Amino acid sequence: MLNLYEYQRQTVDFGIKNSYCILALEVGLGKTICALTIGVQTESKMLIVCPSYLRFTWKNEIDKWFPHLKAEIYSTKKQIKKPVGDVVIVSYGILEHCECLFEWADLVIADECQNLKSMQAKRTEAFHRLIYENNIKRLLLLTGTPILNRVYEFYSLIALCNYNPECKGTIFLDRFRSYVVFADYFSHRREFQMMVRNRRIKVVNWDGFKNVDELKTILRGIYIKFKAKDVLQDLPEKVFKDVLISNSEDKDLLAAFELVQSQDGMDRIQPTIKATSALSKVPFTVEYVKELLESVDKIIIYTDHVEAALALGRALKLKPITGATPMSERQRIANEFQNGSDKILVATYGSFSTGVTLTACSNMILNDMNWVPGVIEQAIGRILRIGQKSNCVIHRIFGSFTDQYISEKLSSKEETIKKVT
Repeated sequence: MLNLYEYQRQTVDFGIKNSYCILALEVGLGKTICALTIGVQTESKMLIVCPSYLRFTWKNEIDKWFPHLKAEIYSTKKQIKKPVGDVVIVSYGILEHCECLFEWADLVIADECQNLKSMQAKRTEAFHRLIYENNIKRLLLLTGTPILNRVYEFYSLIALCNYNPECKGTIFLDRFRSYVVFADYFSHRREFQMMVRNRRIKVVNWDGFKNVDELKTILRGIYIKFKAKDVLQDLPEKVFKDVLISNSEDKDLLAAFELVQSQDGMDRIQPTIKATSALSKVPFTVEYVKELLESVDKIIIYTDHVEAALALGRALKLKPITGATPMSERQRIANEFQNGSDKILVATYGSFSTGVTLTACSNMILNDMNWVPGVIEQAIGRILRIGQKSNCVIHRIFGSFTDQYISEKLSSKEETIKKVT
């Protein structure tokens, strides 16, 4: 087993040797420090692109560990100008306005780079263009979960690494000209017809994986991964406790799940079915929390839906964290939960599953599951990381046999992803 110093040294050495690369480092392993160390050792002007809620986390880490660096945060497109310092931090949301920053930077660091997985997304398109056209010297793609849901999500990250000015026109880009070609080669294509809003549509799904040895050959030299269990000694265990409310079936929920899994971008066709299922479990979850608090000190509750988060907040007399919660308020709530007297924290996955440490808590309740396996792992990583002293119990609330079946399918998909990455 590596110690933390050896792991960080290997990661930094890999990032310096391979100027365009993906650093897949599980939660708690200090990917921020590794990335900044690479920037300092290569004497680079650094541009950090991250989710908006992580901007101040990066600034705080820079001030703490590298106080000699002058770092600026650009929050809006009006603030963007040619930098005079060493580091600039921006969010993915203003990428399209950052041309001058990419012209200036020697090193671009993309944190939580799984945000760039969809080749149809405007942010992904903008990032690809800016990296390719500006001949960036170094690119670090940071993530704990390079694949959240499907194998073909790797395509965008691998393509970015092949924009390296030293090897443009690579065999990879010539062979895999789109994510569809990549998906067909490394996954199993399935096509079928579904009725959606009274019309029949053709649906394409890519399941599982194939040609894994060839994929690993492609990743060699651009991809390094460390798991927490390989680095951290005595890391607590993760235990799942499943609670089944009803032995009924929910055919509408199953149909919605199958549709979501069938094609990228289809998850907005029937959002109310999943949200309604989550909301229906709230009364049980509230009672479960009250009973659990008799034996534990703190509990964090996750849901995939704002309506359920608000209902949980009302019943438990607290303010939940959702996408509408200001960043400063999210940090205040997190600090009070981690260091103060607050016993319960409620949040949606989308607003609070990365970039925060909540190791004061070892019990997490999943009122409902996000249907992307990697998102669930990110949420669990808030409590299962460096600093956690207790085994972590993940309480999964299932409203029906269908709900439980979906969770089993997600776990199976997570195992598939682990084999590939």
